[in-house]
Amino acid sequence: MPPVDRRPVSGRYRGEPQDLVVELRVDVDGSHPTHRVSADYFRTHGREHEHLRSMRIDAPRVKFEPAKVTITGHGAWSQEARHQSIRVTIPRVAAGLPQPPAHLEHLGSDGSTGARYVLAFESEYFRRVEFEEAVQRGVRRFVSYDTGELTSPAPARTLSSISAFAEAGVEMVPTREPLAIDTARAGANATWSDAELHAAMEASFTRWRDRPQWAIWLLHATDHDDPAIGGLMFDRRGVQRQGCAIFYGSRPRSGADAERNRLHSCVHELGHGFNLLHSWQKSLAVPPVPSRPDALSWMNYPERFSRGTERFWSTFGFQFDEPELVHLRHGFQHEVIMGGAPLRGGAARIAEDNWSGDRQDPGLRLRLSCDPTFSYGVPVTVSATLSATAARGREVPVIFGPQAGSLDVLIRTPRGEESVFVPLLRHCRGQEAPTMLEPGRPLRSQPFIHYGQNGFSFPMAGRYTLRARFAGSDGRIALSDAVSLRVLAPITRADREIERLIGGDEQVATLLTLLGSDAPQLGSAEDKLKQVIERYPAHPAAAAARVAIGTNLARTFKRIATDGSVVARRPRPMQAAALIGSVIDIAAVRRAASGARTPAQERHAVSGALLRVGARPGIAPAVGGFVVSRRQELTAVREVVVAGVEQLLQEAHAERTRPWRRRRLIPDDDDTSYG
Repeated sequence: MPPVDRRPVSGRYRGEPQDLVVELRVDVDGSHPTHRVSADYFRTHGREHEHLRSMRIDAPRVKFEPAKVTITGHGAWSQEARHQSIRVTIPRVAAGLPQPPAHLEHLGSDGSTGARYVLAFESEYFRRVEFEEAVQRGVRRFVSYDTGELTSPAPARTLSSISAFAEAGVEMVPTREPLAIDTARAGANATWSDAELHAAMEASFTRWRDRPQWAIWLLHATDHDDPAIGGLMFDRRGVQRQGCAIFYGSRPRSGADAERNRLHSCVHELGHGFNLLHSWQKSLAVPPVPSRPDALSWMNYPERFSRGTERFWSTFGFQFDEPELVHLRHGFQHEVIMGGAPLRGGAARIAEDNWSGDRQDPGLRLRLSCDPTFSYGVPVTVSATLSATAARGREVPVIFGPQAGSLDVLIRTPRGEESVFVPLLRHCRGQEAPTMLEPGRPLRSQPFIHYGQNGFSFPMAGRYTLRARFAGSDGRIALSDAVSLRVLAPITRADREIERLIGGDEQVATLLTLLGSDAPQLGSAEDKLKQVIERYPAHPAAAAARVAIGTNLARTFKRIATDGSVVARRPRPMQAAALIGSVIDIAAVRRAASGARTPAQERHAVSGALLRVGARPGIAPAVGGFVVSRRQELTAVREVVVAGVEQLLQEAHAERTRPWRRRRLIPDDDDTSYG
């Protein structure tokens, strides 16, 4: 008699015994098994489920018999459990028949049997995620790509974002048709700032909640304000990894290679939502694992592959690599679920000392510097310089900083606690080729490290020690020497009042990070910053607040309604110029750009001038660092600010001919409406 073709037992099983819900994932046969078993346990409260603990067996003993499969092993648990080992018994049936339930038993150290659960087969997928998309009008949203169109070692098939995750064992379930976002009323301002993207997700993602959940949002847009950014993952303090965006460009390319890149971008950004790091940054996880810069994975950049972009595509099988599959299918829930652990948390499992000097590249030198003291309420920034010491130079990313993922800053608090700064938002620049760093032509960065995904980096007064690390695509690193800074305790009456007003306020910190926002959720935080300006105009915290609010007023701000319509608040040049001009010498910046012949030359000149000028004389030096750290955003709004200066001069001339009246702190602009 020929052998019976048996149905695979792998998949997701679920049961609700008494006041518990148990979800079991069996991964021992079928398509690309990782030979693991994992489970989650929940307590029920009516219709709500409270997650209790996760369990995973990394090396189970699996016994296949004609009538059943028996799986035993010692589990690793996210929380302490009385019974550490388990046994799973699953009947085997012929292909085409329904899968019978699985029997899960907890075993004591003496072999005794504890809790027993009978779990019904639920799905062939290990995870289920609700998926929403939004599309900027005019963008031809990526749908699918035929992997057989260009050279590939993988079997030819048609892949979409959804089917790429399905191959990894994750079911992405669209919950609505993609929302069309019409930016026509925004006029020429069709690009997106970080602040607008953050507000757009919370306004139009119908599944958005302020808690962990299996749901993610993807925006297909034309351009970020920085046209070099190909994708971005939204991260915010507390509830993270819920939304991302990819950018097609104002003149999108067509053809098979362009569609292949868009498939990669979509899966790559969504992969970040599951807490997957870039292939060359795995050592930055908590706890870390060795980086895999030559991984043939969705999470690698073709441009960073050591053997070249074409070699990557000719050997890439359009899959996640093995450790990533294990994480997606069997990572502890809080380390995978959107809104759970911050990016890096739990994205790897094997410890490694990745701040030692063992992997230092002798051909690179990294220098870190900062102001020695920061007054209370002043955002903390540092300065990093990467230089090549090898005669042949080194290949490095064009953008050097935390948001681009190429620079990390380790911060040691006065209490001795250490953490690596993680920025609030991540910028993926996958289509940007690296550059050659030559001796005598260093890369410089002035990162804002005051507030990020892990909250406030400097939550108390005292002395902090900092160290920086650059990670190259080849896995080699450059480490800086340690530097220290002191955050001063509130001393003056103004310090204490400002602490009472904005101290520990994460919404205020978010506004300083985004350089202002029109998002309704951040309105009360903006009011607080305005109070700081009104009550304590000479305080350094007021100068930082002026830069943040003024920059936001200098740009068009798009807001999305739930139906996808967009309204845009036009720039307010006079208000912006009054605020920014009190901190920055705009005239000096204008003079630096006077000889520019092209817009690109002007942007470069303005950015360089901001780097040199910083803040006006008399403004706290640390505020100058904040200005330099935001020179890209300030350069983008330069024309509006200059126009505002001209209007202020005209207004001042007219004012001298009128009867005296009280001078306004922030002038009014004629046009303050959305439209």
